[in-house]
Amino acid sequence: MDKNYNPDKVGLLVAAILALFSFVIFLSYHNIADGDLWARLVQGASIWKTGNLINEDIFAFTQVLKEYIDHEWGSGLVFFSLLKLFGPESLLWFKILSALGAVFFAFATARLNNVKWPVIFLLAIPCVLTAFPGYVPVVRSHVFTFLFFAVTIFCLEKTRKGARWPIFVIPLIMLLWVNTHGGFISGLGIIFIYTIFSLDRRPLFKKMFFITAACVVVTLINPYGVRLWGYLWPALIMERHGIGEWGSIPLLGMDSNIGFRILFVMFIIMLFVGRKRIKNKSSIYDFIIIAITAYLAMRHRRHAPFFGLAVLMFMGPYFEALLESINMYIKPVYALISYAAIAFMAAFFILPRVSFQVLAPVGFYPVRETDILMHSKAKGNVITPLRWGNYVMWRLYPNVKISMCGRYEAMYPKSTYDMNYDFFFKKGDAWDRIVRNYNVDYVLLESNNTALTHEDLKKLGFERIWRSEYSALYAKERHVDALNSTASRLPPETIQPLDAKIPDTWNL
Repeated sequence: MDKNYNPDKVGLLVAAILALFSFVIFLSYHNIADGDLWARLVQGASIWKTGNLINEDIFAFTQVLKEYIDHEWGSGLVFFSLLKLFGPESLLWFKILSALGAVFFAFATARLNNVKWPVIFLLAIPCVLTAFPGYVPVVRSHVFTFLFFAVTIFCLEKTRKGARWPIFVIPLIMLLWVNTHGGFISGLGIIFIYTIFSLDRRPLFKKMFFITAACVVVTLINPYGVRLWGYLWPALIMERHGIGEWGSIPLLGMDSNIGFRILFVMFIIMLFVGRKRIKNKSSIYDFIIIAITAYLAMRHRRHAPFFGLAVLMFMGPYFEALLESINMYIKPVYALISYAAIAFMAAFFILPRVSFQVLAPVGFYPVRETDILMHSKAKGNVITPLRWGNYVMWRLYPNVKISMCGRYEAMYPKSTYDMNYDFFFKKGDAWDRIVRNYNVDYVLLESNNTALTHEDLKKLGFERIWRSEYSALYAKERHVDALNSTASRLPPETIQPLDAKIPDTWNL
């Protein structure tokens, strides 16, 4: 036998390969285009076509803000560039690679703190499960934030251990971050925490002070300058009732956030049991970061990935101490067995249903209703549910304008959001004011997410053109004949909605 043969290293290598295989399969299985993706593609298309950003709304017929400050414009440029150059599948692969990047830097940070590989591999299972909901859609601007969050903490840990190169790298990361997603504020928060807790180490504090100052200045290097900050603060404190991802995570329940619940309980146990057994306790800011990310996740479920990454980076020693307290000493074979079981499930239950194609299916979007409006060359204004507005905007502009879309805090005043929400859920005595105040031609109805009935719309002068289990299209009488004619000879298949040529006809 080869003297250099090490069964533990081979076992960990095989576990890593199985983990990578499983990770790719599970993420590929979730291949539905996100509702916000269409808005990002619109902005990216504008940059490709004109070299300029869209700074004022041209897509809605309702009241909009005077200036459109798109804090995710860089994401739009990346997404549309991938679509145009490499096709729809590249968006799915970008999601996968960015997720792998975030996990990789979380692993690397744990290793900086001398956590053993088998411990990292086992702790990664509940941590990745916690972060997984953030990577279900294809693809969101949030993937940049999760990646840069992990990279920034890795660089800060290297700085704390004496490295000088992060002094220049961290501001560059912030430059990319501030132009791709508003989550860069979380990065600034992490940097401030490290700076405050370096006050007792003068050389380190000097480096941290420089990093902090440079990152604050870098946030002004964006197409909007200081105006970006004027937009972000109101957006951060805005109420978002009716939007699931901004809801809190109940402590009890069985849903996509089950990973967070499991990991949160594990964290509490690790903290109280493991801390007593560890001589070299982690620094206080480790726990501050984990506590903040846990709070943010419980308040808004969309923030759960932060908590998963933070625990993976900092809680390895406590996880090991916890297992040792019950006389369980982690060996590489445990990681191998665990990932073999996960890979088995991925291969036999998930892989047969993986297509590696990005979909925008009927039921998730108003596909056939939009086809009818497109093929009939319809023109006018359509009332859309918030989560469908971006899709309709992408497919039907410039002929059809929308009432509302997912860009609402950046594009619309709260009064427009309330007016749209009140219409679909019949809130208040003036719930139909959008029809009375604007020249509305069409209504798109999400059948399982509205209080409106066929009779309600009929009283408002709308006739039903199309109905499915999931959605319906209504139109004013003057459009009925043309739309019914189109609906009766509708092609059996829709167009490819992720076609980079769709914006070619736009007059931007």
